Amino acid sequence: PFASGAFPAASSKTRLTQTSHSSARRWQRMPDYNQHMVKADSNIGFVQFLISEKRYEDWAVTGCFYSAVHLIEMAIYSNSSIKFDGADIKHSSDIEKRFPKATPVPSSPHAMRKRIVESNQDYFGRDFLRAYRTLERLSKESRYMCYEIDEDYLKAAVDDVNVVIKHINAKERSDFPEITMP
Repeated sequence: PFASGAFPAASSKTRLTQTSHSSARRWQRMPDYNQHMVKADSNIGFVQFLISEKRYEDWAVTGCFYSAVHLIEMAIYSNSSIKFDGADIKHSSDIEKRFPKATPVPSSPHAMRKRIVESNQDYFGRDFLRAYRTLERLSKESRYMCYEIDEDYLKAAVDDVNVVIKHINAKERSDFPEITMP
């Protein structure tokens, strides 16, 4: 249903190889600033498209969350002021690599990212953290709980992702469009 060129195409640099570690697969290289920027822009466009079509509201909510994920990863990559336990990081997955025996190590990439946001309030701030936590919860509920997503539920996700977009635009001097509801 998407027109050719409707979303930015991934460059050949985004092709990642995987190595097998027992049953788990690990990425050898994480995306850089530009790759996160392209993915955030693509997700924002995807959400706006779904809203305009008035379809798949659960995926629109999930897209709001993943827009925020890539905006946060973009900020982590570009800011030396964002740290984890005093150490420089370029991606939330750096926690696992740099602190394999640290206690407690967050149990998932989402938990790692949330801990980075929580521990860098000088960069992110309280409103940002509240919005990110809410987006994560709404996204999980819309994916796993099979809730009927009404306009108010979707609007809550849109309002929160717009908090994230405005913050990142101001901090990163970027110009991601805010998502609008009809």
